[in-house]
Amino acid sequence: MKSDKKISISGLATGIGSLPYSEPKKAVDLIFSSIPEIPFWPQLTKKDKKEDMIFQYLDAMPAVIHDPKKDKLILDPKKDKEEALTKMYEKFIEGDIEHFKITKERASGLYYFLDKIPKEDSDKALMVKGHVTGPFTFAFSAVDSFDKSLLYDEAMLEAIAKVLAMKAVWQANLLKKKFNKDIIIFFDEPYLSSFGSAFCPLTKDRVISLLEETFNIVKVKSKALTGIHCCGNTDWPMLFESGVDIVNFDAWNYAEKFALYPDQLKTFLKKGGIIAWGIVPTNAMELKVKINDLKNKFQECVKILTAQGIDKDLLLKNTIFTPSCGLGSKTEKEAEYVFALLGQTKELMNL
Repeated sequence: MKSDKKISISGLATGIGSLPYSEPKKAVDLIFSSIPEIPFWPQLTKKDKKEDMIFQYLDAMPAVIHDPKKDKLILDPKKDKEEALTKMYEKFIEGDIEHFKITKERASGLYYFLDKIPKEDSDKALMVKGHVTGPFTFAFSAVDSFDKSLLYDEAMLEAIAKVLAMKAVWQANLLKKKFNKDIIIFFDEPYLSSFGSAFCPLTKDRVISLLEETFNIVKVKSKALTGIHCCGNTDWPMLFESGVDIVNFDAWNYAEKFALYPDQLKTFLKKGGIIAWGIVPTNAMELKVKINDLKNKFQECVKILTAQGIDKDLLLKNTIFTPSCGLGSKTEKEAEYVFALLGQTKELMNL
């Protein structure tokens, strides 16, 4: 992971995406008051279901629509799928980035972030984070006329990945123009926690190749850094090998599982990869977690990894922190509790 400005992000914090607010201002105020160095634009699922991580990126998807009766994404029975795919690829090949934009009705938090942030806040940022749903999670959430997931439709899976990559490019370019900072775009892939189970038809090579293609589009067309967030356990070396810059995992619940792959992690770190530790559990208020609990958890994780040959200085240099997952389903008080802890995570670096 390389930043053009050689900014040290060691020990800084950012968020995942969703927050439990109905108005963008409250969400953005919380972000800048807690983690001003790597702020992110908030998804506001309680404001409008269109801001849900699946529905938010629906526009420009070829032949995919929301069925209000089933409350899910389906292939439009009134559209010719092949014709829709052809039109999408024409826009993709033309480089028509605007065609893949995220509309204001689906992302009020993004547009507030772009239009309303005062200069004194934007000046605090060292980097800025955006996000899209990952192609596997999106495809899993949509079905064909036989109610079969689009994960099984190779043509649609490829197209979904292209559309999401271009949406990442579109927002990365806007964020760069607004803030003039290095940009990070996370791809949120909760579905990959199913990898290796009977519910996942994907091979490791297929996951790696599609992610690599997707990340390359973003890097070439926007020069943004790429990240991937998976809030469950998965095949972590698969993600290390995908060409992504940042791997984000739930460190509160899955640190021991993550530590099972020290050799692959070492290679990832030596190439400049960043680990985003989801160290603050989303139920921190319920668990009555304090900053010392986070320190103990992180220290334990670092000890396990360094005992397996991971260079401690390299690991800490390439460490940032996040909540374990998004907070859209929580209460405002719970989110504020999590972000109060997140704003203190720099203290975890004093090992």
